[in-house]
Amino acid sequence: MINVDKKNQAFTLVEMLVVLMILGIAAAVIVPMLSGNSQMQLTTATSQLASALMYAQTLAIATQQPVQIVFDTDAQTYEIQDQNGVTLYDPINKMPSGTADPTPYLYRVDFSSDPDMKLVNIDSAGFDSQNSLWFDRLGSPYAGDIASPMPLNVGSVTLSAQNSQSTVTISIEPISGKVTITEN
Repeated sequence: MINVDKKNQAFTLVEMLVVLMILGIAAAVIVPMLSGNSQMQLTTATSQLASALMYAQTLAIATQQPVQIVFDTDAQTYEIQDQNGVTLYDPINKMPSGTADPTPYLYRVDFSSDPDMKLVNIDSAGFDSQNSLWFDRLGSPYAGDIASPMPLNVGSVTLSAQNSQSTVTISIEPISGKVTITEN
């Protein structure tokens, strides 16, 4: 049996300093990761939207059919549709055969219900004062309704991160449809 003296049961000053230093280092690493979550979601949403714009343009060229992207800033959504307004399937999330409900496999992005995007807002989506952008068979961008073509003069989407001053503007150039990302 070990006889322990009550005086020797305390922590030394060096032990306390080592523990405090470890906690300080852990806090310095973890706190920025927690506070930067909205910024990471904004970066992801920006990349995803830029990819969706380029996909719609490429799909229009490949199929020789108009393809549009329709934004709803109130609902915080956008979706890729064909010339008849039917939402297309997402090429990455393919519907398994025999699946009855195709909804999860449609190319529709909903920031408000997606846990990976819930801290991101679509602040504005304007294409010559319209909420939709479409590409013709040559990949040129147009604004508004597919039935009445208006060549795009100005087009952009602005995303922001909640609890942050960070915003990103994704611009679509007239004629070429080139996508440009600008951090504000």
